[in-house]
Amino acid sequence: MRKLPEDQRIALALYYLGLYVSAQADDPAAFDGFVFEALRFHPAFPYYFRTCEQDTVLGRGEAYETVIPKGTTVLAVTHSGMFDPKGMSHPDDFDPTRGLGNQFHFGLGSHECLGRAIGRVMIPEIVRQALRLDGLSVGPVDRKGGPVPEAWRWRWN
Repeated sequence: MRKLPEDQRIALALYYLGLYVSAQADDPAAFDGFVFEALRFHPAFPYYFRTCEQDTVLGRGEAYETVIPKGTTVLAVTHSGMFDPKGMSHPDDFDPTRGLGNQFHFGLGSHECLGRAIGRVMIPEIVRQALRLDGLSVGPVDRKGGPVPEAWRWRWN
């Protein structure tokens, strides 16, 4: 699978989202999968730094099994994890019916976002309403030199 540049991936995702919005305007819940699948391909937060609170074994039973000692700062690369074929079937396919299992948009476990329930409703609704605007155009995502999106200009007439 050829990886497109960021702006092309976003434009393509918005194109398909826009098509789906126009075709399925009476079924907002079905639209949500398109938004979260687009976020799986290009998450706002592709990784997190965490501190290991107890000795933890990663990759148990595998050739790469590793013990992470308590107190170690780790980099959890959630973007990569959402494309792991051991956790998700056909991870390279854009599948809006996939559901949120094994997706890390809102963290997981003790680091799960307290606003998860609200975010599951509000994020797709914001996108849905924006895509209904006539004359919508989007600019490039501005990461201001860092890994996390800081700005993304949308304009409409």
